[in-house]
Amino acid sequence: MSVFDRFSDKLQHAIASAGISAPSEIQEKGIPPILAGENTLLIAPTGMGKTEAAILPVLQKILENNEEPIACIYITPLRALNRDLLRRIDAIASTAGITVSVRHGDTSQYERMKQAEKPAHLLITTPETLQILFLGKKLRAGLAHVKHVIVDEIHELCTSERGYQMAIALERLEHLAGHPIQRIGLSATVGKPEVVAAFLTGTERKCTIVENKIHKDVCIEVRMPERNKEVEQTAEMFGIPDESADAIALMHNLLKTHTSTLIFVNTRTASEYLGVYMQKLFPELKIAVHHGSLAKDVRIQAEDMFKSGMLNALIATSSLELGIDIGHVDFVIQYNSPRQAARLLQRVGRSGHGPGRTAIGTVVCDDPLDALEAGIIAEHAVSGSIEPTEMRENSLCALANQIIGAATADGAWNIEEFYKVVKRAAPYRSLTFEEYLTVIHQLASLHRIFEKDGNFERSRMGREYFYANISMIPDERTFRVRDLSTRNIIATLDEAFVVNNLEIGVEFAVKGTVWVVEDIGDEEISVLPSTRLGMPPVWSGEEIPVPYHIAMGVGAAIRMRRICNVLDENAQKEVQKFMEMDCVPTDRDVFVCVSGTVGVLLCPFGSKVNETLARLISAMLSAKFAQPVFFSSGPYWIVYEFPAVLSPDAIKNLMMSLPANPSAITDLLTKTANGISYFRWTFVNVAKKFGLIEKDADYRQINLEKFIEMHRHTCIFSEAIARTIFEHMDVENTAVVLQKIISGDIAVHCVNGVKGLAESAAQNILGHTKPELITPSLIQTVKNRLYDTKVVLVCMHCGTSLTYRVREVKNLSCLVCNGLMIACVRPGEKSILDACKKFFGAKKNFNGLTKSEKKNIEKALLCANLVRSRGKYALLALAGRGIGPDTAARILGLHYESEDELVREIIKAEIHYTQTRKFWH
Repeated sequence: MSVFDRFSDKLQHAIASAGISAPSEIQEKGIPPILAGENTLLIAPTGMGKTEAAILPVLQKILENNEEPIACIYITPLRALNRDLLRRIDAIASTAGITVSVRHGDTSQYERMKQAEKPAHLLITTPETLQILFLGKKLRAGLAHVKHVIVDEIHELCTSERGYQMAIALERLEHLAGHPIQRIGLSATVGKPEVVAAFLTGTERKCTIVENKIHKDVCIEVRMPERNKEVEQTAEMFGIPDESADAIALMHNLLKTHTSTLIFVNTRTASEYLGVYMQKLFPELKIAVHHGSLAKDVRIQAEDMFKSGMLNALIATSSLELGIDIGHVDFVIQYNSPRQAARLLQRVGRSGHGPGRTAIGTVVCDDPLDALEAGIIAEHAVSGSIEPTEMRENSLCALANQIIGAATADGAWNIEEFYKVVKRAAPYRSLTFEEYLTVIHQLASLHRIFEKDGNFERSRMGREYFYANISMIPDERTFRVRDLSTRNIIATLDEAFVVNNLEIGVEFAVKGTVWVVEDIGDEEISVLPSTRLGMPPVWSGEEIPVPYHIAMGVGAAIRMRRICNVLDENAQKEVQKFMEMDCVPTDRDVFVCVSGTVGVLLCPFGSKVNETLARLISAMLSAKFAQPVFFSSGPYWIVYEFPAVLSPDAIKNLMMSLPANPSAITDLLTKTANGISYFRWTFVNVAKKFGLIEKDADYRQINLEKFIEMHRHTCIFSEAIARTIFEHMDVENTAVVLQKIISGDIAVHCVNGVKGLAESAAQNILGHTKPELITPSLIQTVKNRLYDTKVVLVCMHCGTSLTYRVREVKNLSCLVCNGLMIACVRPGEKSILDACKKFFGAKKNFNGLTKSEKKNIEKALLCANLVRSRGKYALLALAGRGIGPDTAARILGLHYESEDELVREIIKAEIHYTQTRKFWH
């Protein structure tokens, strides 16, 4: 007997009409407890029929009990999933006589009015739009009828601020309804199902966990390419590294044997570089790029092209990990290590959709350490050993949002009564009443609520705040990118990327294509396609962190010389050679390598532990030298640039003296938090969510260090600290590591000199580029780009300014006054150009200039002196990316036998600028 036989004839007919002939395993196991009214968490890989397992029994109960609209709310984290869900669910529901509608930020005003007047039985929405539903009178009446809530991709929500906001909202919904609401969660395979189940149901309800114990077969191989001289020669013309070219050649061969391939990468940066590289090396390939910063229309077009078979491959980030419908996928390539087993399973699971089918994927690595890590991760994925789900407790940011939201929707709440509602949400089970009151008092002091007679009440400022801050996603100013050739918006760029990388004439990659910046406005960047060969800068997107247990697993494999069976022959050979290098760290041996003021700590503790350890060491050294100590960290190393020469033993002794308990580590991090750039960014976002800073405020106009210190003893500061540590650090495992170092379970070896793996790490971060890597073809490519760069020539005698490409400059004297003091300024250096305009407008009077404007005039004068003394060489140097007058003066202070020698030094300076700009904290 099939579980479908428990449905009414009408629903069985609708199921058959939708082409579903028999239930899958998750449907057979999951439908009965849902029909019985139990709170249920369904766990299965992508494509196993989880959605139908949740929806079908709910539709049956709506029919059986004649439930009034809104009977069920279906919450999904992505709007793109809404489109697919409406199509899939409506195909069954409409045939059974049940109405379905979608509500999110893009829903038209007309559609919203229809939904309020005549709500559907089943409403599909997002966590953010759920908040809006509490505010309308007619919609609130519909909410009172809700009997079921389904949360899709719940594993994504239970670790995020969006999820913590939703958890309280679900408790508010049940309070409003006045009756128990059945909760159903849909999750991919997770490490701790009980954590996700608790997040779904809260603290006072039971949950039935239904898991696909028999996973669909997963076949994963890790490969490294062999050298391909022919492809490398082509790659040299474009400045593409040999290892990237070889990896792309291997992927090209894999694409030949499959019809629909997804290529996953870890960052937006990698997706854009890979897209450009593949099109340069194999122009016959039909590929597209898909990530969250591309315009919605561009993403949908890429999805549709893949679905219709027009593409050989679609390059994607985590934007396609979730269940967006892109049609049949017969193969998945992961480029370089996925860094986490859960991600690898989710990504490879996009192939072989459907019960009984094998998911097939290959991880292509261009580095042996990466291949070894990928092998360890593949073993974990295949065995089902997944990273534990981590839910942050007591997010005060989401709590503040919900307090204001509840006041706005309901007018007033008793403070103690609302505390009881909040405590029923799992992320707030340990929230003390005192912590809760600090948030109430903070919001009242900012007039976001009124606190009166044991109640909190709505305020006008609070209502305005809430509508502007419904989303818990951090606010960051973005720029639209407009293709001038089509007038279409193609992407959005973060403010940090624009400020750090872009100016007029600079090339960058987006949508798998190289573009040149034509203009930068307040909200929009105008671009045109570029035909040049130079590779552009792209986003410095955050890498996925490598967990402690994965990195230590890599260390253990190195110690035991164990090579994973999932590695192909070439990968095994390269990993074997890597293991035989000097100073390769293991789970029991770490190395401190020092050369002059450069120090490298080789330690396989994972991304978050190494970040924490690096912060602690940096804080101690900064106190010693009374100045900042710069560093960068990765899963297997920490690189420092010391203010003075230190010995390896000095670093070892410092490590032995570090606090080795979580509380003391947290205290030290809290004391030094103001020196952490991403803490300051987090503080600003938390302050915005509390209403301390206006949403559209330009924090660059604030003295942040002083502002943060003023609020050190507030709940805003403590929330920013808690979130920073949760997202970027691992205090518990850092304490474990330090205890092992102090006890001798982990040996610390001191090495004079930076070589082997340490040298590679230092080169990647410090920009110590070996001369042989700067090839003649690269020099020619960069030289062409420098000559094509637009510069503004400003006469420092009369103020005349004209714009040229460097190659167009024939005369280095003023066309108006014949003056010889000609400053060379990039068009994007508006602060210098504006200062010059003001300076000459005031007839060269310094008295009316601000301190910063005077400094900018000094920079312009230095540029003019360089142009006067070194001529065209100065123009080339000042046209370099990130090269200001001081760096240009250093470069031009050397003697060059040829122009190529000068360009070589410019390349070194550009590399150093790019790499330090990306990585230094």
